Amino acid sequence: AADIVLYAHWKANTYKVIYTVDADVAEVENGSTADVVYDSNFKLATPTSDAGAFIGWYTGPNGSGLQLTDDSGKSLKNWTIAEDTKVYPMFAENVLEFVALNDGTWGVTAGTAIDRVSHVVIPQTYQDKPVTQIRENAFYKNFSMKSISIPNTIKVIGVGAFEEARGLSSIEVREIEGAINPIYSSYDGALIKNDLGTVYLEFVPRVKQGTLTIPENVDTIRNKAFCFTPFIE
Repeated sequence: AADIVLYAHWKANTYKVIYTVDADVAEVENGSTADVVYDSNFKLATPTSDAGAFIGWYTGPNGSGLQLTDDSGKSLKNWTIAEDTKVYPMFAENVLEFVALNDGTWGVTAGTAIDRVSHVVIPQTYQDKPVTQIRENAFYKNFSMKSISIPNTIKVIGVGAFEEARGLSSIEVREIEGAINPIYSSYDGALIKNDLGTVYLEFVPRVKQGTLTIPENVDTIRNKAFCFTPFIE
């Protein structure tokens, strides 16, 4: 009888990541979990906090232990911890600067430490009050920011907010439960604005790659919507 060669088939184990966050952290619930597969890359949630801008998940509190993700929640390397693991967010101060507005809400602009992050998350609230405005020239000539997430509760995005943001490739407007008549939305990484019933293609990030299909509900393209972008298709 002939020899028989047998081949083993292995299925990678799945483990639980347990989010461990303080009470002032939003977008992620303490004790909630996410699945990760051994020796595979992964993506975790991106929380917000008045303590600063999120810069990554770690295996220990206050930036101790092993850093697992970058500021966008993407893994720095494949998962290699063979057990369920608690993870802790790390926040950096002065990435964003908040400006008190006359109506009791907050405006936001780039802070002195903006270059520490590549993914910027604008929070829905700051010190228990709404963040409603991205200030004029807020991220003007910023080079480090590659993507930004904005709550759809923002009411005003000032002139030149993203002008000459030379690393920016994607804008995401995230939906907030209970938001009333949101003005801004996003489509395929571009910014859309609904201004009193007229829908504008407001802004296309400078280094957005590939193509962009303009949504059917867009009425008007802003004059400088595609300014400095490498494509129009």
